[in-house]
Amino acid sequence: MGVQYPKINGYAAASQDVEFSVGSSSSNLQRFFGLKSLNFKSAVARGKVMGTGGKKKAVTRGTFDPTGDMELYYDDAQDFENLVGTARGIPVLNATFYVSVVVSSDNGDGNPVVTTWELVGCKITDYTPYALGEGPEALSTKYSMDIMDILKNGESVFQEAATLSA
Repeated sequence: MGVQYPKINGYAAASQDVEFSVGSSSSNLQRFFGLKSLNFKSAVARGKVMGTGGKKKAVTRGTFDPTGDMELYYDDAQDFENLVGTARGIPVLNATFYVSVVVSSDNGDGNPVVTTWELVGCKITDYTPYALGEGPEALSTKYSMDIMDILKNGESVFQEAATLSA
């Protein structure tokens, strides 16, 4: 069962415009159609370099700490847990997995804009099985995730200092 409008970071896309896949690595992805929502954010905690005065002198590169959550309808949630954990003999809370989502949208001139997001090194931090919404909505499971890296169209949204060019 596919949801009509899965939400990607709050953006409700038509299901035919979203390709959501999960696997233990980028080379063995399985497509899922029961995505209800996928949210992720990039956060950088920057340190402050203070002098003897009251103003900061600089900030550090910081610590990159992306997080996210996803909600899958019941059947796909069961398949997801089997794919990343059970079938590999790993409890789902110990499994590391990879998420790929490709979103197509029309920019108004008839040419589609395609954005590929890759969530690398994901681990479930907690989950709520059988989450119920209001009304006649189907059962779903919500997963919170710790993410190692986020790639947009193949490029990391945060680069290490050694890889930055002047």
